[in-house]
Amino acid sequence: MRYCPADASCVARSRAAALVLGLALVACGCVDVEGDLAADGSLSLRYTYTPPRHATFKSERARLTSPHVRVEDLQRDQVRFQEILGIGSKDDGMPLPEDGAPPAALAGKDLAFYDDLLTRAREHLKRVAVSVKDSDLTIIRPRTRPNGEPRELEVRWMIHFMVGHFAGHFGQILLLQHARQAMKAEAKRS
Repeated sequence: MRYCPADASCVARSRAAALVLGLALVACGCVDVEGDLAADGSLSLRYTYTPPRHATFKSERARLTSPHVRVEDLQRDQVRFQEILGIGSKDDGMPLPEDGAPPAALAGKDLAFYDDLLTRAREHLKRVAVSVKDSDLTIIRPRTRPNGEPRELEVRWMIHFMVGHFAGHFGQILLLQHARQAMKAEAKRS
């Protein structure tokens, strides 16, 4: 490592190197950056990146903060609903009020549309789950509650919850199938 005295030329080279590295990350698609320059000369940046594997909100805030940098907000994308399913996270209409109409994204859709949604969701789950190793089960992942509060969940619990969630829906489907069969049998008898 080369020694560089703390003179203006060294500081300028360090800043230039950091800028080149930052631009390289943006150019290769590792980071998306947006910024606003205020009248007082302060710069506000919003950037999207893939955090380190075991990162938490606390560790990322500590990593990104410095004497000259203040982290105002830290958010993590939840699920890429639009990319995976073709509908947004708020487009499911849940919970639907008793007298409510379905959201525009679901209005008038046929059974094939919902079958396709379910197929895409299951395929995505399979693609993601196949790469989960035993050692990944104890990883803690940051998530944001619907009210905006951060929380941290263990991968093992998330998988357990999803299995239970799918099982609940499978049970609902079976109840509907049995009810339909009973209605058909009753209609034949009368």
